Amino acid sequence: LNGQYKSMSFIMGRPDKDNIVDTTVNIFVDDVLVKSIQVDGEALPRKYDIPLNYGLHLKIATDNDDVGIMDIVLN
Repeated sequence: LNGQYKSMSFIMGRPDKDNIVDTTVNIFVDDVLVKSIQVDGEALPRKYDIPLNYGLHLKIATDNDDVGIMDIVLN
């Protein structure tokens, strides 16, 4: 990120409706948790806005690999 962005938006949801499992997605900026999102296994994809606070590093961690993130916009 190199300290260039105030926020990020994206659409996130479950790509596979055959394997319905809830997922937790944690978003860290500079090793500080800025957002923890519970993704309902049966929910439709939705838009999320995340504060980046002009940080240097971004990490997105999930408790399983059954989540899709798309249309990422950095502001």
